[in-house]
Amino acid sequence: MSPFRVRALAFLVALIPLFAGGLACDGDVPEEDVTVSLLAGETLEYPTVSGDEEGARILVAPRHAAISEIRRDAGTGWTVVYVYRPEPGFVGTDSVQLEVFTNPDGIGPPDVRRIRIELRVHE
Repeated sequence: MSPFRVRALAFLVALIPLFAGGLACDGDVPEEDVTVSLLAGETLEYPTVSGDEEGARILVAPRHAAISEIRRDAGTGWTVVYVYRPEPGFVGTDSVQLEVFTNPDGIGPPDVRRIRIELRVHE
């Protein structure tokens, strides 16, 4: 096989994961909408999942957050908790989208779901 063919074949093989990943449809991921009302300056602690094989991440960050983070420590009882506090003086609507992973048996890929939290901040 010529060096050109080897490079071309290697290039095509490298593209397979990109195309395979692009074929997955976001519509296959269950989504949940939650609305939370909180006072300006108040901190929201929203529990998501717990367990050794579970986790969460912020997929789309809020625009008006002084604090927006995932916490999992002794203070949360090892539950994965989303923590949000609006910027000082902010009153209005903000939102965050979380991606939550569960894998109760610890085998294979995790189950994924998305949670969109609408944050209504008022005085």
